[in-house]
Amino acid sequence: MLEEMTEFFKRYEKEFFKKFNKYPSIPYSERWNKDLLIGEPDSSKWIRWQPIVQNKVIDWKLLESEIGFKLRDEIKDYFSSYYFFRIESMIENIMLDLKKISSFEEVTKNVIIWANTAKIAFPEKHCFEIGTAKIDGDDGYYIFIDNDTGKVFCQEFDKMNKVDLADSIGHLFEKMKV
Repeated sequence: MLEEMTEFFKRYEKEFFKKFNKYPSIPYSERWNKDLLIGEPDSSKWIRWQPIVQNKVIDWKLLESEIGFKLRDEIKDYFSSYYFFRIESMIENIMLDLKKISSFEEVTKNVIIWANTAKIAFPEKHCFEIGTAKIDGDDGYYIFIDNDTGKVFCQEFDKMNKVDLADSIGHLFEKMKV
């Protein structure tokens, strides 16, 4: 997972700069993890960010006891590889917006929140909501990782449309483009 994310972030920065003539940036806030920020805010109060490799050990047994199921290794790797801000990308005609994982505290809190959110949508499954998607102008899709299969999909709940995105979270990062 670390390798797939590392390769993705290298491509993402290059493609982002080529497409927008600037690097990925976010509106500046005092509450952001300063380790991810580069430089000073510009005149519009936006600041460049870069992903960083995580270096803290997560107590997976504690988190698994809180969510009520054992996590597959790839999902643990996703949550413990990098800190990053929101990622906007594409797979074919699907716009993806992955939620940020920007601090150790966020990881431990979000694993529980994202599992509980997915449990509302899929009470019989063990999933995580990791973002949103827009397909053919419809921005009502949510992105999930299925802990049982490892597959990544997006689901729209009004018409119950489901779109498979990747066989794994690692494969998702390999397929994503700016």
